[in-house]
Amino acid sequence: MRERVAPGLRVTRDGAVALAASVALLGAGVLSGNNLVYLVAAPLWAAVLLAVPLGFANLRGLGVRRQLPAELVAGRDGAGRLLLRNGRRRLAARDLRLIDEGSGAVGRCEEVAAGAVEGIPVRWRFADRGRTRLSAISVSSSWPLGLFEHVLTLRMPAELVVYPRPLPAAAPPKTSERGGVEELELGRGTGDFVGIRPWREGDGRRGIHWMSTARTGAWMVVERAGETEVTVEIEVHPAVGLGWERELSRAAGEVGRAFQHGRKVGLRLPGPQAQRLEPQGGPAWRRTLLEVLALQPRRVDDRAGSET
Repeated sequence: MRERVAPGLRVTRDGAVALAASVALLGAGVLSGNNLVYLVAAPLWAAVLLAVPLGFANLRGLGVRRQLPAELVAGRDGAGRLLLRNGRRRLAARDLRLIDEGSGAVGRCEEVAAGAVEGIPVRWRFADRGRTRLSAISVSSSWPLGLFEHVLTLRMPAELVVYPRPLPAAAPPKTSERGGVEELELGRGTGDFVGIRPWREGDGRRGIHWMSTARTGAWMVVERAGETEVTVEIEVHPAVGLGWERELSRAAGEVGRAFQHGRKVGLRLPGPQAQRLEPQGGPAWRRTLLEVLALQPRRVDDRAGSET
C-alpha cells in the first residue's frame, strides 16, 4: 500500500515578495490610520490567504504509478512513464511537477482532468550497475498564483537491477558448434530446414532467400538447425577496482552481440567458487546473464586504497 506523507508547503520568491508587501501595507495602514491603505492591500491579502487552501486542494486525490523501462543500463537513459491519476470527480489538477526521488526522473504535466489518467514521459538514469532502490515520488505545484509551492510525497519503494554498461568486445568469444562455424558465418547451415527469418549482422549472402526478400522488401535468410546449435561461452577474467567494472561491461557487450547473432550463450565467472552457466538462448536467458553480471560483488583494489 502506498503511504502518503502530509503535504508540505514552501514559499516561492514571488510569495516572499507578496508576504513582505502585505506586512508593509498592514503596518502602513495601522500607523497612518488611512482606510484607503486597507482598501489597496485587501486584494493582496485575499490572494495570499486563498493560495494556500487552493494549492492543497489541487493535490488532493492524486495517485502515481511507475511504468519502468524493460531494461535499465548504467550510464544510459531509460525511457518510461509516470502514470498520474486524478481521483477527483469534478476538479482538474494543474501545473504539476513529478520527481522520482533518487533516480533523476523528472516530469511535468499542465493538467489532468477529473477522473483521468495522464502518462507523463520521463527518463531514469543510474550511474552504477547493481541493485538499486527507489523510495518515493513527490508531486509539487505552485498553482494557482505561484506564491507557494505545495508538495505531496508518495512513498513508493521499489527495487531494481541496473545492468552494466556494455562495452565493445575486445576479442571474439570462444564458440563451439556441431554444424561448422565457417558454414554458419556464410549462411550455409548443414542441418534441417527450420524456416525463414530476417537477416542479422554476421549472416552471409549465400543464405539469402530471394523470393521472400523480394516479397517483403527486407533481407530474409534461410535458417537451418545447424545454425541454432552454435554456442558462445563468455569468460569473465578476474580483476579489481575499475578493471573489474570494465571486465563486466565487456562481458555485457559480448552477451548482447552474441544474442544479436542468434547464438546460445553461456557465462563463466571467476572466484573462489567459480560459476559456470550453461549456454542457452532466448530473451529471458539474455536478461538472466545480464542480471548475473550486474549483481557481481564489487572488488576493491586494496593497494590503491592503501596508497590513497
